[in-house]
Amino acid sequence: MKKELEPLIQLDGIYGVIAATTDGIIIESATRKEIDEETAAALTAKISKEVVDKTGIKKNVLSIIKGEKGYLIFTIKKDFVLGVIGGNDVNLGEVKQILRKVGDRIQGLLSG
Repeated sequence: MKKELEPLIQLDGIYGVIAATTDGIIIESATRKEIDEETAAALTAKISKEVVDKTGIKKNVLSIIKGEKGYLIFTIKKDFVLGVIGGNDVNLGEVKQILRKVGDRIQGLLSG
């Protein structure tokens, strides 16, 4: 499954990509910078749970959180969350497009 993350981790400005269960357990990850992957997975899962609980939208959600030093971009799929951590120089349009495709491929692998 690591190869499924390659299109995202290879993008300019991306520091890490994490696929995790909806409970925050890492399924697979790829990083280019020092990132606490377990904390990032747990945080992404927690935020995605809040999105689901508050909106009632349970899958195929894509969210972008902007911070002072960069972005957390994640998608909520049926069986997992897929998060991307990147700097301020990330091309959001490109990340969103590839994130959706990679998320769909991983969902197919997990469902298959």
